[in-house]
Amino acid sequence: SVVDLTGDSRVSTAVAAGSSACAEMTSRTVVAIKAGAKNLGCTSVTVEVNIASFGVSNTVTLPIVYVDTFYVEATPYPSFSGSDAFVSATLRKVHCTSGFQHASAEAHVTLTPETVGGDPDDPIEVTTFASFDSSAPAVASMDSTEIEGASAGVTQVAATWAGITSDPYNITVTESLAIPTSLVVNFRDLTQKTFYGPAGSTARSKVRINFDDGTQFPDFITDVDWIGTTELLTFMSSAAAAVPVDSEGVLTLLANHHEEVVITATSVCDAAMADTNSVPANLEAEDGDVDLGNIYGVQFTQDGDSLVVSVRTTAANALKSFQLDITWDETALEASACSQGASWTGGIWTCTINDPPSVATVVASDADSTASGVDIEVAVLTLKVLSSGLKELSATIIEAVQFDGVSETDLANGGTASMM
Repeated sequence: SVVDLTGDSRVSTAVAAGSSACAEMTSRTVVAIKAGAKNLGCTSVTVEVNIASFGVSNTVTLPIVYVDTFYVEATPYPSFSGSDAFVSATLRKVHCTSGFQHASAEAHVTLTPETVGGDPDDPIEVTTFASFDSSAPAVASMDSTEIEGASAGVTQVAATWAGITSDPYNITVTESLAIPTSLVVNFRDLTQKTFYGPAGSTARSKVRINFDDGTQFPDFITDVDWIGTTELLTFMSSAAAAVPVDSEGVLTLLANHHEEVVITATSVCDAAMADTNSVPANLEAEDGDVDLGNIYGVQFTQDGDSLVVSVRTTAANALKSFQLDITWDETALEASACSQGASWTGGIWTCTINDPPSVATVVASDADSTASGVDIEVAVLTLKVLSSGLKELSATIIEAVQFDGVSETDLANGGTASMM
């Protein structure tokens, strides 16, 4: 077996006599290269290791690698796919705003080719170990590695690492404009590409802004905190009663909607520059409420003249019994079947349809039921579509009994949904 004796006080280390001009031990385990070692032509250092109490010793020879060049580069901030290929030496003013572009500083070193591991064509990034300074903070200041354009002018950014300072990197900040050329709208915080959740849930818009210099803000609202959203964008919803969108691009779920809600982002500078994206709005039933249709995607999906409707409820505690009515316009829909839902498998369950023709009544009871939480599927109703148009399909819980382990609670509430 192998025993690690690195921390054992019986182990002594020393730089071999032949290497003493090149290096010294600063601790039992740290070898430091002496100043001037490169000029002496030192290419390696030999360290002697002894364990006197065991009567054993050994030597190890370590190659010496020197820093050949130390330099700074800058790429666009925030980063995006392909941004590493851009050199950000000029930061322009963003059109229609008071803000300038930003950049990310990177520090790199190359090693002397004659030494082990040296390759001038394969620089090593040391950004995370370096600190950065700007010679003119009023032109562009540094926030860690972020170069923040502030006013027209020129500054030099330099990095410090391992006690050495890089060559300066020139950054020019100019009033010349970075002009948006296109927008791309997407969304955050969705579940299976659906805006699904309880009433009041929110989701954020994600807008990519492409510029004429080939750079982009990949997620302008989230990543660009130095330019206000309203300086560049406005938002509009096609169904504000169901899913309004505010000036910051935040969507709020208020109600179900029979078709996908279209969100439009438009450039403040150019009303002709806009993009849209759509999202299904599907409300999660509250405690003691009922929900109809799909959980994800649009609420109702018609197959020919057939409409299969999942009937679900929400219960904070174990649902023991319930009665609910599903109603519709009998000139538009006709019930053809009603079956037990996947979440209700025991006890008593009945579903009465076509008595009257516009109502289905589901009644169930199970003393052993443990069904609780959201999306408890209690029935599946199959309807035949008789005519087209926007029609209302609604469900009302007449009675629902829940048991919390101590006492029963009788809840009654109504839920409404719409369909095409």
